[in-house]
Amino acid sequence: MSHQVFKNPRQEKRIINQRVIIASSLVLCLIIVLLIRLAYLQILKHHYYSDLAKDNRVEILPISPVRGLIYDRHGVLLARNIPVFSLEITPSAVDNLKKTVDDLVKLLDLSEKEIRLFYRTAHQQPAFQSAPIILKLSEKQMSLFSVNHYRFPGVEIKARFITRLSIQ
Repeated sequence: MSHQVFKNPRQEKRIINQRVIIASSLVLCLIIVLLIRLAYLQILKHHYYSDLAKDNRVEILPISPVRGLIYDRHGVLLARNIPVFSLEITPSAVDNLKKTVDDLVKLLDLSEKEIRLFYRTAHQQPAFQSAPIILKLSEKQMSLFSVNHYRFPGVEIKARFITRLSIQ
């Protein structure tokens, strides 16, 4: 005896519809989960990731060459390097530049000429590069700033070398 299988189009259509509904609901649930996660990251965690991105930037630091002592052929010292310390401000790392400069003026007794030169230099270069406010710090100024360094984020002392000629 042979069995004949008859197709039931209504039952096949119902099965296909059920599968489409299940697949559509699964895709819709995944899209909703993705949208919720996107909103969480974009809205609720914005400040956290924005701060991480700011801290993650690449900073190119030029390194000035340090020359040794220069002697002539008779052994007479012609030139030598002298360490000089400067106070520099990175404008992008300071919340309120004017207030920081005013506080430094009160602390270190800066002249108007130094302040004007600093603002001119700071406006001529990118905000992420440091600009010197004092080119040659005295020991008193260095110690005053070092004690109060915690009050000045974005301000730092940098060591440089200048070449001093010893020719009479």
